[in-house]
Amino acid sequence: MKLLIIFLVMSSLFYSATTALCLDLNAVPWNEVDLRTLQTATPQDVVDFMKSDRAQPDHWSGAISFDGDISGLSTYHTRDFKWVNLAGGTEYQLAVAVPPLGSSGVNSLIIFNKDFTGQTTANLVSGVGVSTRDIRDLNGDGKKQLIITDGYETGPAGAGVYWPKVYTYAPGSITDSSKKFEAYYDKEVLPKLSNKIARFEAEAVKKSTTYQESEQQRMLQDAIKERSEILKLLGRRAN
Repeated sequence: MKLLIIFLVMSSLFYSATTALCLDLNAVPWNEVDLRTLQTATPQDVVDFMKSDRAQPDHWSGAISFDGDISGLSTYHTRDFKWVNLAGGTEYQLAVAVPPLGSSGVNSLIIFNKDFTGQTTANLVSGVGVSTRDIRDLNGDGKKQLIITDGYETGPAGAGVYWPKVYTYAPGSITDSSKKFEAYYDKEVLPKLSNKIARFEAEAVKKSTTYQESEQQRMLQDAIKERSEILKLLGRRAN
C-alpha cells in the first residue's frame, strides 16, 4: 500500500512539473519585452499552439493551398522553429519550417503573427527546401527576409536544378521580392554558381566512362539551368 501511495505521489509531482514547464503561446505577448520567455518554448508548445482554436489551418494562406490536415501534427513537424522580427518593429513572429504534413507533400514555412489584441494570423510559402536558418537580414535595414529553395529533380538521390528565392513578409502577406535583392545574388549566389560551372566544365573532360561523362554533363547542365533561373528572377538575360 505504501509503495502505491509513493508511486501516485511521485506521478502527481512529475505531471505537475511537466505541466509547469509548458508555455501557452496564446497567453504570452509576442514582443521584444517577452522575447526571453518566448525563447523557452519547446516544439511541443508549438504543436499545442498550432492545434489551438487561434491557429486554425482554414485561416492560413500562401503561395499554395495547405491541405489543413493537422491531426497528425507532432514535434517532428515543429523541430525547426524560430522567433523572428520580420517587420523591424518591437513585435515578433513565430516561424515554423514544416516538412510534408498530411497529403500536402510539400515543405512549408509558416509565419504566425499575433497583434496587440491577441488575434493570430498566419501565412505560408512553400518550396523544395525551407529552414529557419535561411531567415536573414540581407540588406541591413533591420527587417529579415525569407530565403526559400525552389527547383525540381533531374536525377537520382535528389539531384536537380535548385535556386534560392527571396520573400518579404508583411502582416497578412508573403511576397516574392527576389528582384529587389540583386546584391544578395551578385555577392553570394552567382559567384559560387559560376565557380561550380567552371569546375564541372573542367572535370567533364577527365571522366573515363560513358556513365561518368553523362553524369558530369547532367550536373553541368543543371548548374547552367540554375543560373538561368536566377537571371530570369532578376529580369536579366541568360548568358
